[in-house]
Amino acid sequence: MNKYIVLLRGINVGGNNKLPMAELRTLLSTNGYENVVTYIQSGNIILNSTMTVEKTNEHVKLLIKQQFDYTIPVVTLTSEEIKKCFIENPYLKIEDNTKNLHVTFLKNIPENDLVTNLEINTSNNDSYTISGKTIYLHTPDGYQKTKFSNTLFEKKLNTQATTRNWRTTTKLFEMITAE
Repeated sequence: MNKYIVLLRGINVGGNNKLPMAELRTLLSTNGYENVVTYIQSGNIILNSTMTVEKTNEHVKLLIKQQFDYTIPVVTLTSEEIKKCFIENPYLKIEDNTKNLHVTFLKNIPENDLVTNLEINTSNNDSYTISGKTIYLHTPDGYQKTKFSNTLFEKKLNTQATTRNWRTTTKLFEMITAE
């Protein structure tokens, strides 16, 4: 049994794609997943699955489409990936205010040439670091002012993306490492 974090993008945001977490937990539990837990209303799920990351990702996406008629990006992480993300965030060494830290999680590792040639014009103090399927964001002027977005990274890196603030990332790390 594998323990995963499944991140849904665009759920319960601004009154769109309303998806009650209790119904989602029931849907997943009755379709083969065990120990299904959600965190806040924005589509953060921890569950156990017998399937691979890729199959779990596609199955959850299909179940949501069938049950709620939403076609949304889904990014599934292993417990090792969230642990690595939590430990290796390079901006924790330079930023005391974790409200300025976010993480964009990618569905796939982008091709090296896309990462190497990635250029994002910013007019503020924002910076990013890419490591595998993780983009660490440092937005000292505030995330609401950044040019970084899921759509931007998806277009430039040819993969799906979803972003969480550091507080949520920390909570998911704590939840997945609690035994």
